[in-house]
Amino acid sequence: MQEAGVWKFDNLRVVKFGTDPALVQQVLQGDFSFLQGPEFQPSGVMPAVAKVVPPPEYLGELWITAVGCSIDLEINGQHRTRLEGGSGKELIIGGLKEGANTVTVKIKEEPDDNTGGNPQLEIGIYGARDAKEPATRYFHFKLPTGTPLPPSIQNQFLVGTRATNAR
Repeated sequence: MQEAGVWKFDNLRVVKFGTDPALVQQVLQGDFSFLQGPEFQPSGVMPAVAKVVPPPEYLGELWITAVGCSIDLEINGQHRTRLEGGSGKELIIGGLKEGANTVTVKIKEEPDDNTGGNPQLEIGIYGARDAKEPATRYFHFKLPTGTPLPPSIQNQFLVGTRATNAR
C-alpha cells in the first residue's frame, strides 16, 4: 500500500554483500543508492493478512538450509515463510499442536555457483511445551547429496505424546 507516495509495507530482506569491497565501502559511506534497483522495489501487491491463531500448545522453531534453491514453506496452514538460498531459523507463528501437524514445501531450483550443481536442502522443526525445557525435533528432511530436488514436499508429523519417531 502506498500513502502519500511512500510504501507502508514490504517484506524483510537480507542483503549479503559478499566480498565486494566497493559495495561495502559505498554502504559505509552512507550511500544506499543500490536500493533503487528493481530487486528492492515493492511488488505493489498487498501481502496476505495472517490468520488469528490461538495460543500454541507447543512453541515451535523452524531451521532451514536451502542452497541452490528457493522454497515456500507452510506449517499447519498458519505459518508461511520464503527462503531464497541460504539458511535461517525462526519461530513458528501459531506454534505446533499436539498430534498431527502438516508441513508443505514448494521448491524451485536456483542455480548457485557455490554448490557445484548439488543443491542442499535441510528442514528441521522443533517444539517444546515451555521455553524453559529443551526442544524436541519432530520433523526432519535432508536431501541426500547428488539427489535431484523434488518440486514439493508435503508431510504430516506428530508432536507430543503421540509422536513415536521424533528423532
